[in-house]
Amino acid sequence: MNIFSERLKELRESKGLTMVDLSRKMGSISQSALSNYEAGTRKPGLEILMELAYFFNCSMDYLAGKTDYKNQDELLKKYPIEGEDVLEIIQGIEIYEESGLSVEEIKKLYEYINIIKDI
Repeated sequence: MNIFSERLKELRESKGLTMVDLSRKMGSISQSALSNYEAGTRKPGLEILMELAYFFNCSMDYLAGKTDYKNQDELLKKYPIEGEDVLEIIQGIEIYEESGLSVEEIKKLYEYINIIKDI
């Protein structure tokens, strides 16, 4: 089984649903398609992946195994962000996108800035 298959089954079971129940509730996915997804013999298209993520209140990245955080709420519990921090994060993203620098280069730049601030 792949990570998507495992997570889909885990999410379905956490809601106490059978594949038939989930298929009926969603309406757009057949029980046989769900069975294939959970067995790892088929992968859903983007539209179905979005519907599953919405139904289970999780991100597509979580379903795909790109993150271990189901949704933003879980992430914010682990890394709480205050109002001022959000502005700094947004400004940092803007600087990154406009600079053409790599993530590593941005990290080094911030290290240098902090060193200069301490002088």
